[in-house]
Amino acid sequence: MLDAETITDPDALGPVHAEWDELAVACALPLMAPAWVMAWWHHQAPEGSQLRIVAAHDGERLTGLAPFYVVPRQRGKPVTYRLLAADFSTSVSPVARPERTWEAAEAIGGALADATPRPDMLDLAPMPLASLWQMALRERWPGPMRPLSYRYDLQSSPVVSLHDESFDAWFAARSGKFRTSMRRLERLFEAAGGTVRLSTPDTLAADVELFARLHAMRWENRGASRLTALGQRLTGTLLDVGHVLLASEQAQAAQSASRFRLRIMEVDGEAICADLSIAAGGEIVGFNMGWNERFKCMGPALLALLYKIKDGFLHGDRRLQLGWGGQAYKLRFANEDAPVIWGMLLPPGRRLPIALASTTPLVSSAWIREKGKRVLTPGQIERLRPLARRLPR
Repeated sequence: MLDAETITDPDALGPVHAEWDELAVACALPLMAPAWVMAWWHHQAPEGSQLRIVAAHDGERLTGLAPFYVVPRQRGKPVTYRLLAADFSTSVSPVARPERTWEAAEAIGGALADATPRPDMLDLAPMPLASLWQMALRERWPGPMRPLSYRYDLQSSPVVSLHDESFDAWFAARSGKFRTSMRRLERLFEAAGGTVRLSTPDTLAADVELFARLHAMRWENRGASRLTALGQRLTGTLLDVGHVLLASEQAQAAQSASRFRLRIMEVDGEAICADLSIAAGGEIVGFNMGWNERFKCMGPALLALLYKIKDGFLHGDRRLQLGWGGQAYKLRFANEDAPVIWGMLLPPGRRLPIALASTTPLVSSAWIREKGKRVLTPGQIERLRPLARRLPR
């Protein structure tokens, strides 16, 4: 049996911080590194929320960790534990030494069952479909009764496998139309004097502001994105992440690829694209980007993806995640899919009816969406999208 402790004070994370980061790298989950998760906590955590990070130890060694937070109980509503940064990340998950996930789940589940306040619901979303954690927490939950388990949404998440021998081999396997298009864009960019660079500790502050500004420009006349709505909380979060990851690499005099990859594309000193990725354990997660529509003819977003893939091959990465949704521009690059699910666990107990009542609309709307996809034509689905957006999610 592993020992578990629940950390409620961020200042108490010091003893586990380095090992937590090692687990995120071992699991190839860049957005579960403490630099990313705790930056979100400091800048974006909901008002009144309380930290509940459960760490499982084998002696002095950290074996697994589940970074949750909880909002204090509100009358008539279930006590819900959510994973940190779930609304800011393309996917989230607890982390553990790969060969000991089930043991860690048993220790973490035991700590959660005894936590204060006790969870009525574990919101495990968005989580990779391939993750074992929802099943492991359910099966290893203490006591004779298992939590109820639901999955209420699933999204495609295109990825680029980097298992070819080289970038040239990957590129040669693309269609002739794709290769011709990308070469044309590269020629336009180079002819205009285009340059590409990655952020450093010295340029970080200016580059993060540039990323936020270009992302906002991308959304002009299109409403607001979830990032533009954050305002200064976005730049504060990314500055904290960049300071930790870039400073750590600089201190180690590392010559390998940075885990914080903020790529800036410029033409005659004017930034035309800012593209942010976070990497760890051979996995690259494309977080988001922004670009200047005045340079649309150069395809800055497409070139940014191409340069990201080149960089991944250069540094021996294995896969690039492109984020939720099967948009056409992603599918031009992707050669695999790694779906993401939205799931929950409802632990047994006297408050289970409250949790069930709260989740019934969510589960019902998910069932309606799933059935609709099976019986309706694509045209019918498109006409019903405005109504579908009103369903709980």
